[in-house]
Amino acid sequence: MNVKIILLYLIMGALFFSVITTGLFGLTILASSTARTLYVPDNYASIQEAIDAAQVGDTIKVRAGLYYENLIVYKPITIQGEDRTSTTIQGDGTSATVWIQANNLVVSGFTIKNAGEYYSSISIGMYWACKNITICENIIKNTVEGITVWWNSSYVTISRNTISGCDCGIGIDNSTDNTISGNVLTDNTHAVMMTYCDNNTITENTFKNNEHSGMDNDSCYNNTVVRNNFINSPVDIDETVNIWDDGSMGNYYSNYGGKDLNGDGIGDLPNQIDASNQDNFPLMEPWSLVRTYDAFVWNERTYKVNIQTDSIVAAFNFTYSLRQISFNITGCKGEAGFCNVTVPNLLLIGKPWQVRIDGTSISFNKVENETHTSLYFALTFSTHMIKIAGTQALEKIPPHADAGSDQIVKEGTKVTFDGSRSTDNIGITNYTWTFVDETPKILVGIFSTYTFNRFGNYTVTLTVMDAVGNMDTDTVTITVLEVPKGLSLWPLGLLIAIVIVILLAIVWWKRRSSSK
Repeated sequence: MNVKIILLYLIMGALFFSVITTGLFGLTILASSTARTLYVPDNYASIQEAIDAAQVGDTIKVRAGLYYENLIVYKPITIQGEDRTSTTIQGDGTSATVWIQANNLVVSGFTIKNAGEYYSSISIGMYWACKNITICENIIKNTVEGITVWWNSSYVTISRNTISGCDCGIGIDNSTDNTISGNVLTDNTHAVMMTYCDNNTITENTFKNNEHSGMDNDSCYNNTVVRNNFINSPVDIDETVNIWDDGSMGNYYSNYGGKDLNGDGIGDLPNQIDASNQDNFPLMEPWSLVRTYDAFVWNERTYKVNIQTDSIVAAFNFTYSLRQISFNITGCKGEAGFCNVTVPNLLLIGKPWQVRIDGTSISFNKVENETHTSLYFALTFSTHMIKIAGTQALEKIPPHADAGSDQIVKEGTKVTFDGSRSTDNIGITNYTWTFVDETPKILVGIFSTYTFNRFGNYTVTLTVMDAVGNMDTDTVTITVLEVPKGLSLWPLGLLIAIVIVILLAIVWWKRRSSSK
């Protein structure tokens, strides 16, 4: 064959291979040169219409609304709901609500419900060796199976979904190298069920009030299960050997009976799951990247401190007299980590701040606004005592109210109330004046004015308050004098008229008498 013809065939074959993607069942999809964004219902009336029209790499954005559809996703695309609480895909109850038959795709941001029964009872399902699938930030509830991964699927990421009221929240069968992370699974019969699955990662999920199990494993090996919260959700395993800690931290179990005598946040005794499975570092508190602590209560107000870290926090304490926050932090020994502590400015102010690790001062980054200050620092993990000290703790000293001198005024005179002589060691944030003039009156401000139109004695109360709710009151008396009322012109005119009439009558009578 001519060499030029052979080269031509090779080039054509290469070009053909580069512009197709082979899907399931021998399906071929032309790849788009430029990824597009398709909108539902702006461009297409239904999600399935947009899927059918999409090209490889396109993104379908679905506006908030209710979509009565059963989707078949057979192209490598992204399908994104506007908001997972208000963008709902509702199936017809006869089959899976979302069925995936392609690799390299993302489904996120939906509420998905009303799948069928038995084998068609899946809210989101995938089959025949799917790869590189991301299912994230969806709400799935009240179905038989929530998310199901079957038959040699791999590199599937199921993250930050909320799944409740299902017989099985997440099911994985005969699949490897998948990740289940950051999901919340509550009130299911089984939260996660895995059968014949190896080398999967299950991390930072919360399993709460799942009736039969939080984790149900059968013939599974070398799966990593760390930093999960098993709250009223048992672990049920059979012929399984998994990894339950990373060498420094494991999982939280609400039924763990051990103690933490050294205050590092790790149970002193391992949690023995069965003869072949043991968590050597059970957590004493539920795992979370962000933890919120009630640091102090004053004037019926709770001041909270947030700690964000990729390690374990234990023994948190705020000491008012020392103007100090302290806690223990534990991570995998020798690994780099971080800690970010956010403190209300009303609780503790640092001018300057001091951060110490095991008694040694360290450098840190500071970000502050009107209400909070965040202190960020890096560290190498083991178990450390962290102390953060400020120069001024929450002030308990109440302000001093001064309502000014008593005043005597006449009716109809504008009165100025003056609270400028009130004081506080930090600053007064509110001035309120209250009194009764026929009805209750409330005025606000350092200076306030009012006109009394009725005479009498009025007691005016000034209440001042500082930023943390400390208060004080003082009173001032306003004496309003009655303005004398002059004679009315109408009675005077009447009197003059009567006198004139009498005089005229006398004159007339005299004239009449003289004429006789």
